[in-house]
Amino acid sequence: MANRTLSSGNVFKDLDLPLPEERLAKAKLAHKINRLIAMQEMTQKEAANCLGISQYKMTQLRNGRLKSFTVDDLGSLLEKIECHTQFNMQGRTEKEHYVVANPNGGWDVVRGNALRALKHFDTKKDAVAYGRQVSRNQKTDFVVCHKNGNIQRTNNH
Repeated sequence: MANRTLSSGNVFKDLDLPLPEERLAKAKLAHKINRLIAMQEMTQKEAANCLGISQYKMTQLRNGRLKSFTVDDLGSLLEKIECHTQFNMQGRTEKEHYVVANPNGGWDVVRGNALRALKHFDTKKDAVAYGRQVSRNQKTDFVVCHKNGNIQRTNNH
């Protein structure tokens, strides 16, 4: 019969790898980030843009190659994707168009509960003009949000 050793609960510690607690923390954060990205069915390019990282770094993150990330880096990325996920999961309907701040700068026009922006703009003014026109054409409610996500104003078309 083979000898068995009980796990410590940290595979990195069990394998005698350096900095096992840090490695475990990074792995848990990366898992949460990747799960939220998958839940939103984002492409790797969309996820990289949302998180404000290069596609190369996104590939590293998706594949668990975490050496170039600190725990703080991963914590910040998790906050960004959680904020993005929370906004996209709020009770929006297809009968609305929104102008919302993009976490990486600029403004997006989003239809209802869609996970992706219809169009991105550098200025809020341009986003509002475009969103208002689309909303009128499609006869939907139009909602403009402050940078913090609170509703600034609404229009019914």
